[in-house]
Amino acid sequence: MADFAAVQPRPLLLFRCGGRLLALPANLSRQVVPMGTLSPLPGSAGTLLGLAPAAGRAVPVVDLASVLGMDLGGAPSPDDLDGAASTLALITEQSGEFLALPASEVLGVLSSEQPEPTGDAPLGPPVRFGGYGEGQMLHLAALQQLVAQRLVPA
Repeated sequence: MADFAAVQPRPLLLFRCGGRLLALPANLSRQVVPMGTLSPLPGSAGTLLGLAPAAGRAVPVVDLASVLGMDLGGAPSPDDLDGAASTLALITEQSGEFLALPASEVLGVLSSEQPEPTGDAPLGPPVRFGGYGEGQMLHLAALQQLVAQRLVPA
């Protein structure tokens, strides 16, 4: 389980990936774009769905269900992403590294005192996000590290 550091109220971006409510610090989000057609990445071992064009670059799209080892309740599969206009890519940046997270819906920004997760776990424990319901904080740095570890050839 992630360790948590105390913080002042700050804006969190709330989004859904399939049926799962997730949040991350709003300052880590850069852009929300339609997913469109992804360029496949052979050898990504189920870690990435492919590359999405955004802001003049190719951004890797994380397969959250595979990387987090959980059922996201209706999260898109690579076969579902071929030009599906309703499927979104949430472009994030942490320490100069860009990742796209599949999102079925971006709900908005909520001010929260929820502490930012630290440590190795990519997800914090379940918490209530006001009227949006129960969800989890996404620890982007831990997710980036997990993706990098999974992409290293054995």
